[in-house]
Amino acid sequence: MKIRFTTSSLRVRITPNELEQIKNRTSLELGFGIANGWKFRLEASEQTTLESRAGVVVLGLSSADAKLLSETTRDGVYFEFDGIRFFIEKDFPCEHSRSNLEEPTPTFERTHAGIEIDVGSVETTRALHILLRERLDFPEFYGHNWSAFWDAINGLVEIPTHIKFLNWDKLEQRLNFDARMLRQCLTDLSAKSNCEVEYA
Repeated sequence: MKIRFTTSSLRVRITPNELEQIKNRTSLELGFGIANGWKFRLEASEQTTLESRAGVVVLGLSSADAKLLSETTRDGVYFEFDGIRFFIEKDFPCEHSRSNLEEPTPTFERTHAGIEIDVGSVETTRALHILLRERLDFPEFYGHNWSAFWDAINGLVEIPTHIKFLNWDKLEQRLNFDARMLRQCLTDLSAKSNCEVEYA
């Protein structure tokens, strides 16, 4: 299990074995190895929730969402609760060279090279850039503007070969300028790469 977090988001990546453990209602726990370090627990629950219990961050995953995560066409399941976005994603093989200090772990086999990004709930320009940063694996120093976005998709990170935006019409209604900028950047990228973009 791997964890990445910011002040407003939590991303958990799990192995195939860990997903099976959750489906069998076995809890997974991870802690930072210093005295009084933080702890995190992923467990099966009736509904998907995120809470703190006695100093432990607990993410409960419902059986319905665990079933969704098991689908071969899904990379992850994505939620928002009290202003915190949290994701549980399959851990795929790293596309970049790993440090020889990092232990290899079992990973999911890639069945497709595409992702879906739901922009239906995005209400501000900054929220859109945060979502793009998180879903496209931009680095933490990403500048949250269209110039930085163009730089990021042009060599800073590896872009999926297929990107499908869900609820695109809602983004166009709320943030028309940003929707046009995003579409133009990706159209220009597609013209010189094998990246295909779908707006649904």
